[in-house]
Amino acid sequence: RQALALDILNFIQAEKLPVLGEISEENFYHYETSGAEALLWVVFANSTGLPCWSDQCRQQAQEHQKSLRSVARDFPQIKVVFVDAAAHKDYIVGSLGLQHFPALVLQKGTMSVMDA
Repeated sequence: RQALALDILNFIQAEKLPVLGEISEENFYHYETSGAEALLWVVFANSTGLPCWSDQCRQQAQEHQKSLRSVARDFPQIKVVFVDAAAHKDYIVGSLGLQHFPALVLQKGTMSVMDA
């Protein structure tokens, strides 16, 4: 029974996050503890090369969702996320090391806490 309960818990943990999702301080913990080997951060930019903001990011994620979902399905051990780059610029620059936008970052291993 314990093995079955652990299997069910692991299944719920793995499936509670979307194939492609927006990451924020509200759900960062769930990604951090998801058991994924890595996060693929998709960081969009506006037309001038500055980090996008919420609606722009969501619109671009929707425009690219077919490709991003394909990556997520082909690599289930990696969670594919996009972020409101303007709202979380300090984290993106400080923790992910980004200076130019748009960008893709594959973050492996321990993740530091995302601040608002």
